[in-house]
Amino acid sequence: MKRIAVLTVLIITTFSVFAGDFGTGVQNDKSFVGRWKWVNVALGPDKLETGENASNYLLTFSEDGTLKIKADCRQGSGTWSTVSGVLTLNINSITKTNCEANSYADKMIQLLEVGSYKYKFNSTTQFDLIFAKGTGKAGFSKINDNL
Repeated sequence: MKRIAVLTVLIITTFSVFAGDFGTGVQNDKSFVGRWKWVNVALGPDKLETGENASNYLLTFSEDGTLKIKADCRQGSGTWSTVSGVLTLNINSITKTNCEANSYADKMIQLLEVGSYKYKFNSTTQFDLIFAKGTGKAGFSKINDNL
């Protein structure tokens, strides 16, 4: 009986090491960890470039699954996870500050509140969030700095 118990523990331990977060099915794509600036969004025929203001629009993905959001003058936090090529963002809080008239803060937050997106890495320093039913995509570029 002792052998069966030990064998069962070994099997479960081995499975949990190879399966990632045992019991939840969540296996975060560590490629996201770091700071990313929002550089563009294409919605149908319309395309918006954040240009020199891109560093005002940041997503910071931490290894522990937490997320920090900087949308110009607005700040927020939440969580993130990936499963089978889908990135899910859960915004827990976001400030209600009114930014200047030329700010893209409201647009960024509106896009992120959708929740789940397919994603595609174009390189180790660029990825796109792809919106439902091919309605568009948002491009992000990694900031190479130490958090």
